[in-house]
Amino acid sequence: MCLINRKRRAKIALEEQKVAILRKVTEALKHIQAEKDDITVEVMKGSYTARNVFRRMIKELKKGDEILYMGLDEAKMEALEPIFLKQALRVFQEKKITERIIIKPRGSKTLSYAYTASYRHLPADVLGDVVKIIYHDTIIELLYSDPLYTTITKSKKIAATARAQFELFWKLAK
Repeated sequence: MCLINRKRRAKIALEEQKVAILRKVTEALKHIQAEKDDITVEVMKGSYTARNVFRRMIKELKKGDEILYMGLDEAKMEALEPIFLKQALRVFQEKKITERIIIKPRGSKTLSYAYTASYRHLPADVLGDVVKIIYHDTIIELLYSDPLYTTITKSKKIAATARAQFELFWKLAK
């Protein structure tokens, strides 16, 4: 009888060791997966690109978030999608979303109804014809061309790098 109990205890101890090892492996995998930065890239082309960007931003942004823009030409954006631009800015105001925008110094229009925006200026040759929009882990790049091209990148690491670059430019801007 004693031999049977020893075998049962040994089996139970072995099973407990297996469970402990599985827990450790599972925790290690979770840790590795948490460190892994999934990157997704989406490319859009055409006249509805700006509208889709505004829709996405309205959907994804939450109360109190911040959006960083570099190279934004509000006159061009207003010409592309005046209704969706006004709608997005109204939603940003309702959600108290702040916007920091780096624009070209001359000839750049600032929208009177962009109540949550603050502006700074950098030379046109630094900004070029590409708009970079940064929020959360999303980087949106719009190329002002005909047709309009857009890339949307989702990555925590790339967004952190873009945010750091923006902060540097923001400090240099006037």
